[in-house]
Amino acid sequence: MGKGIQNWKAWQENNLSYLSITDNGKGASDEQFKALYNDKEVTGIKTGLGLHLIRDLARAIDCEISVDSKVDYGTTFTLKLK
Repeated sequence: MGKGIQNWKAWQENNLSYLSITDNGKGASDEQFKALYNDKEVTGIKTGLGLHLIRDLARAIDCEISVDSKVDYGTTFTLKLK
């Protein structure tokens, strides 16, 4: 198994601030990220709980969250601060 890599990035564009983290993990399908966008999405204790936490924290600091994930290549989460 290869080494896990995480890259953090912060930047400003058009008077907005962005934060992103990218990993080289196994990635996931859009279906697996439904908890980020749907309050009624139910997940098990061992899977998806982190997505609920990320979603709720993003709301608490008034920012939008997006995800770009490619199976077998990794995932990028981006926060856009309003």
